Parts: sequence; structure tokens; C-alpha cells
Amino acid sequence: MLASGPKMARSGLGAGEGRPTVTCRALPSFEFSPGRLVFGRNSVERLPSLVTEYLEHIDRGSSSVFIVCGSTNRVSEPVAKALREKGVGRIEIFNVAKEPTVELVREATKRASGCGVVVSIGGGAAIDTGKAVSVLLTNGGEDPDPLDFLEVVGRGLPIERPGVPYIACPTTAGVGSEVTKNAVLGAGPQKVSMRSPFLIPSVAVVDPLLTVTCPKTTTAYTGLDALVQCIEPYCTHLATPLSDLYARQGVVYGARSLRAAFDDPEDLEARDEMSLCGLFSGIALANSKLGSVHGFAGVLGGMFPKAPHGAICGRLLPPCWRANFEACRSEGSAQSTRALRRMEEVAEILVGRQGATVEEAHDWITSLVVHLNVPGLSSYGMAAEDIPAAVEKSAGSSSMQGNPVKLSHEVLAGILEEALEPAR
Repeated sequence: MLASGPKMARSGLGAGEGRPTVTCRALPSFEFSPGRLVFGRNSVERLPSLVTEYLEHIDRGSSSVFIVCGSTNRVSEPVAKALREKGVGRIEIFNVAKEPTVELVREATKRASGCGVVVSIGGGAAIDTGKAVSVLLTNGGEDPDPLDFLEVVGRGLPIERPGVPYIACPTTAGVGSEVTKNAVLGAGPQKVSMRSPFLIPSVAVVDPLLTVTCPKTTTAYTGLDALVQCIEPYCTHLATPLSDLYARQGVVYGARSLRAAFDDPEDLEARDEMSLCGLFSGIALANSKLGSVHGFAGVLGGMFPKAPHGAICGRLLPPCWRANFEACRSEGSAQSTRALRRMEEVAEILVGRQGATVEEAHDWITSLVVHLNVPGLSSYGMAAEDIPAAVEKSAGSSSMQGNPVKLSHEVLAGILEEALEPAR
């Protein structure tokens, strides 16, 4: 007869009547969201052959390709030229110069009509746009509406069919969107997600050399986002054995290489490791949960659209880190005690010394944020009077539910108050 209930006796030699029952926490159930991955320097050169590989195996009556890229065509034009040489009939290039919105995705989907493969080459905005387009081409009928599939502000309908083959090639190291199952779109003053396993790209092509020409601010902000996206999935109470593998190693790479990549853009080893940090952060968050930093970041990004997501995350990390370890110590529950141990492990990685404390990690994080010249949130238009509304919206956000301990509205307000000004 199977044992039931929270206490399970571990079986083994010598187990018998009269021996104490061993109480243990059950491992969490989880589902891994994988995708095909191509990683390495110059791997972007494989894009044309990957595209034609999919075109040869689809029966859509179309050899056309829709390419979503950022504000420039520096990488997309050589790819398009190679595709033309391979006989691809129609190639449509669509530039995304800002965060994707419902309206932009509608326009992109119309432009992509009839295309057999979608490719994104760019940052998170281009990749999320491409994700949404790929599934809208096969879901929602002849005139699909992104709002039908958006959470919170839309109908939240399930995406029932796989999209057209979709290849994501990030040109920044940090977002991790090339391996996640959601696309974030702006809808009025809010940023909300379209979410489905069908949004995971068919192939992610991660070439660290594409990040070498990033502006220093982009290196800083996307790198901070990647680091946070490794720390939070490792510390959440919803971490899984699989997400732990990627999150922990991602912290190692981010701690070792973010400052180096910022200081010397041509440090290729640092670029390699930051690309892995971003990639691993995406895998970790897709298979676990985030926390208070991202609980705030989505809301603040909607309230202040000019604020870069990574800058918000970077400025919030020091006060959120401190608020979390203080709350975990104060609460003293089994869950918060486990989370505090996780934070201590992260502290040792960040500081680079066994036995390093969470307080020392706070100082290390603050020093990094200062070194990367991350501004306070007031520089993006946020003021003290905006804090109550931001707290109210953030407290119920999906990411906040993954925080290792529940933070009071008063504590959340204190975090934002500190983050208004630059870290010191």
C-alpha cells in the first residue's frame, strides 16, 4: 500500500517497525520547456541553411520568409542576401525600433501573411514580435487579433496550434526570450503576456559575437536583466531541480563577466559567458518563477514606457535583495529559511568567497549597479506620488507570487522610494 500524506518513511535496508519516520519536502513537479539550440561564435552564419531546412519540409505553398529585426538591418541584410542566393522567393524585413505593442504586432502579422518561416534577429522586442507573429499566422482565423490571446487585458484564449517555424537569433545578451514560452506586448499603459508552449522558438541561434557592437548601456541593462533572471528563479519557492542547474550556473557567468563585458566590449570570453548567462536565465525562468524585481518591472515598464526593462531591474535589485533577506530572517518559516539558504549560496557566488554573507552580496550588487551607471527611476519620470499605485499593481503581479517571501505593501513602497534615486 502506498504511503500518503506529508510524511513518508524512506525505505531501505534496516527500515522497520519502531524506526522514526523521516519527514522530507517533496521535490516539486515540473515540466521542462526545451527547444532546439545552436550556440557559438559565428553561429549566425547557419541561419540561411536553417531557414531553408524548414522551408523544404513544410507544405504551405510558400517559400517566403518574414524577418523581424531591430532598428537597423546590419545583420538581417546579409542573411536576406544569402536566402535570395538559395532561391527563396520573397523576403519581407520588418523593423521594430521600440517595445512591441498590440498595434505593432497586428501590422507585422498582416505583412507576414503567407510566409512559411518567421525569423527574428535583434533584442527582446524583435524576438517577442516574431513569437507573436508566428502563432498568429496559424491561430485566430484570417484576421487574427493579438488581444484574443493576451492575458489580463485580452480574452486570454489558448493558442491551440503550433505557429509557423520560427527561428530566434538574439543580438543582445540578457533577455532570454529566445527560449521562453511567452511574448510581452504593450497594451495601453500595461505590459502583458501572450503565453503558450507554442511560443518557444523552433530554433534559438545564439552567437556571442553579435553582442560585441552593443552600446555600453545595452550591455549593462541586458546583462543586469540576465543576472536578475538567474538569481530570482534560484531563490523562488517554486524552483525546480532543472531550473536550479541553469540558474546557478547563470549567476556564475553573470557575476564573473558582466563587469568585464561592460569595461571591454571586445572581451570575447566575457561576451561568451554573458550570452550563456542570458540563455540560461531564459531557460530558468521558463521552468521556474521570478520574484519581486520582475514583479515591479512589468508594472513600471507599462507606467513609464521610456524606462528600459533592464535598467528597472538593475536599480531594483539592491533594495529587493535586502528586503527579501530581512523578511526571510524575520519570518523564520521553513520556506523562508530555505530561501535564505539559497540567497547565501548566491552571495558566495557573487562575492567570490565561501562564507560570504547576504549583506556582503548586497554591497557587491550595489557596487555593480553603480559601476554600470544605472540611473534612479526618477530619471524616467517616476515620482513619489506614483509609488502607491505602483505598489498596488505590483503586489498582485504574477512574478511577485514567485517571491520567496511575501513582502508587505509598506516594504514594497520602501523599495520603490529607495530606487527613485541612483544607488550609492
